[in-house]
Amino acid sequence: MHIRVSSERSGDATIVHAEGELDLHTAPTLQSEIDSALEQDLARMVVDLSKVDFMDSTGLSVIVAAVAAMRAQGGEVRVVTGADKITKVFTLTGVDQQVGMFGSLEEAMA
Repeated sequence: MHIRVSSERSGDATIVHAEGELDLHTAPTLQSEIDSALEQDLARMVVDLSKVDFMDSTGLSVIVAAVAAMRAQGGEVRVVTGADKITKVFTLTGVDQQVGMFGSLEEAMA
């Protein structure tokens, strides 16, 4: 199981890109990238999961923690879900009520 994670700054936002499988073994890699993004103290964080093939509850908990941390800083997290199976993880758990979810990076950045 592998994940590739990178980030970039765009205006008042940090975009964190993830590609691959997000689970117990790979979630710490995403967590580390999100922690680095939080240190930048920007108004928005966009987590792009459009290239994530699989996500379990561990990956979801990383996103929930990012939402809480950004809110504590007065910011917001937006998530690009892309695939229906990733969107379903958010909706079945009710996390879609806590975070802005978008079908594309362009929509999330608007």
